[in-house]
Amino acid sequence: MLKIAICDDNEQHLQYTTSLVKKELASHLIEIMLFFDAEQMLKTIDTEKKSPDIAILDIVLGKDNGIELAKQLNQLLPGCKIIFLTGYADYASASYEADHIWFVLKSASETYLGPGCFSRFGL
Repeated sequence: MLKIAICDDNEQHLQYTTSLVKKELASHLIEIMLFFDAEQMLKTIDTEKKSPDIAILDIVLGKDNGIELAKQLNQLLPGCKIIFLTGYADYASASYEADHIWFVLKSASETYLGPGCFSRFGL
């Protein structure tokens, strides 16, 4: 089973991203975990021993920062593939402070999280 964590502090974006992922991976057995902030995600990983294979992270998460969250995930779950999903292109350079496989602007999420996205990563 492929485990995917999606973290976004905006309910609409969270649901939209979830729908894109479900549509793209309809032929796979998947578990999707939804989070509104970094603390909730890290707590779930720790206490429930959840280990996502893929984490789709917003970068601006209210008081949290998705790049900092990614750095923590890099240490806790080195095999987890991270996709940044943000509304701000200005974070493109800073995203390289953490290991990740994809940087996607929310305005292009249908293009880059749609058909063929996950096959690019061997899924």
